[in-house]
Amino acid sequence: MIAGNGGADALQMRGLLAAARNKPLAGMALREALAAGADTGQVRAALALLAARGSRWGDAASQARGSLSAARGTFRHPFPGEFLSQALSQIALDAPPGLADSLLSYAAGRRPGSARYRELAAVAALRAGRCEDAAASFVELLDFAVQRDNGPALVRECWATQDSTERTGAARGAAARRTQEKH
Repeated sequence: MIAGNGGADALQMRGLLAAARNKPLAGMALREALAAGADTGQVRAALALLAARGSRWGDAASQARGSLSAARGTFRHPFPGEFLSQALSQIALDAPPGLADSLLSYAAGRRPGSARYRELAAVAALRAGRCEDAAASFVELLDFAVQRDNGPALVRECWATQDSTERTGAARGAAARRTQEKH
């Protein structure tokens, strides 16, 4: 058993492989590696992915934020790669909009050179109804030579949804005022 060796790197590798293969005990193996002193950024990124796969959005966001905070981008502690990208993708698309928007804004700010994080931040902003911020993110992506052909249409749809929501809300407010005036 690898745990008998006590090496944090060995425990980390075991946990990461289990997470990649979606093994049932992956979470336990990753927490064991973390306790042994493994790379916090890498391990928490894998824990975030496991939580996202299980639709445990609060835990997924907490682990992803912890991974982003711990990442140093050095040779010994590289910036978390695929596990974190997969977790952030699932969070951007499926987590509650406010949670996704907050986390992806943080991720894009923490790693401003990542076009992928900016794109995911734009998607999360759209879902949260922050159309202006999404539009700004799509424009920033052009600096990375990344152009979303459907970006303008998505932003227009966001604005249209906001406009219809505002009209519906205004109509409800007027109806409530008329009801109160009658009484």
